Formats: sequence, C-alpha cells, structure tokens
Amino acid sequence: MQHSHKARLRGEPPGERRRPGLLEYSDVGRRYGMGALELLDRLERGAHWATAARELFDGGSYGNGAAMRVAPLGAYFADDPARAAEQAARSAEVTHAHPEGIADAVPAGWRAAHEPLPAWLG
Repeated sequence: MQHSHKARLRGEPPGERRRPGLLEYSDVGRRYGMGALELLDRLERGAHWATAARELFDGGSYGNGAAMRVAPLGAYFADDPARAAEQAARSAEVTHAHPEGIADAVPAGWRAAHEPLPAWLG
C-alpha cells in the first residue's frame, strides 16, 4: 500500500486518486490486519475512502499501522520536517481515520525526517 502514497509526495490533493492506488497495490499475501482487509473490501465495493476509513472500528482505526509505515515519508521530506509531519498525518487518514491513529503517525514521520543516516550508509 505504500505505493499509493506516491500521489501525496507529488502534492496531489486527497480524494479519489488514493482509492485506485490502495486497490492496485494491495496483496493479501502480505498479511494485512483485519481492519485493512475490511477497508480494502469496502473500497472494492465502491465506498469512498474517507467514509470507509471512518466507519471501521466505530470512528476509525487508532492502531499503529499508520505509524509503522510512515518512516519513508519522513526520510523523503528530511529537508522539511514540518512537511514530513503534515504528510504523515495525511497518509494516516487513509487507513487510520481515528484522531489517535493519525496522531501516532505524526511523531514517527517527524522523527524519521530528523534521524541522521547510520554511519554505515555513508
């Protein structure tokens, strides 16, 4: 699903463009959690991403999946930690619409933008 965030990196506005990306790059063999599988099922049946994400778990997921996948965004925006934090929130809302799920992703993205590369990477 990380591929679906390419539109965000290009600065495209939220909306329907995300739904095809989520579906196109989904692969149940990657063992997504049940919430992600339910979300993908709803999207395949034509639900709008924002509505479907908020309906899950009675208000949206507040799990840690959004925080776990946000490090590449932080690294991408290493020159702009504020934008890294903003993009982390925007990427989280697609699957973790609960405010706590979104809030968990922000410091992870911000931290990834600040983290220096390990010495072994050069």
